[in-house]
Amino acid sequence: MGEINRTEVKETNMVEIKEKEIVEIVEKTVEQTLAKMGLNSEEIYEAQKDFMYLREQRELHEKISVRVRFIIIGFIVTGAITLLLLGIKAALGIK
Repeated sequence: MGEINRTEVKETNMVEIKEKEIVEIVEKTVEQTLAKMGLNSEEIYEAQKDFMYLREQRELHEKISVRVRFIIIGFIVTGAITLLLLGIKAALGIK
């Protein structure tokens, strides 16, 4: 029985060591990845705020561009209708 307990203890210690190594490797990898992206791992909430601000700016830009397109299309349609009406008036001789 003493040998079984020792084996179990050794296996438990090996698992704990492996888990600790894995956690350290993952933490280092995440920190390196964030550093490569230009982010400070200590100020992650600031980065989240920056990303939220960028998302708001992108959404606002998309809304503005859709409205500007509608305005431009409206000017083109209005101009075309005006030219058509002026052409009809000229053809019929109406002043």
